[in-house]
Amino acid sequence: MPAASPAGIGGISEPLWKQATDLRRQEEAVLGEPRAFARFLTGLTSPRLTRRKLSSHPLFGSLADVPFAEVLRKAETQDSGVVI
Repeated sequence: MPAASPAGIGGISEPLWKQATDLRRQEEAVLGEPRAFARFLTGLTSPRLTRRKLSSHPLFGSLADVPFAEVLRKAETQDSGVVI
């Protein structure tokens, strides 16, 4: 039997998601809103990200190959306390 994939929903790696949520807690003022968090992870910049120099962070755009709606849904679900 093959080993279980570390990817969660839609190919979002659970280790990467954990790193991202840790950063989200550290940068709550900028990444606290689900949409801002999803934009960061999919590589869509904003003035707030640029001011905080987060657009040069290694996790910026790390989920660019995952549809934005999917990343947003996971971020919103995390906010509601539901784990997917």
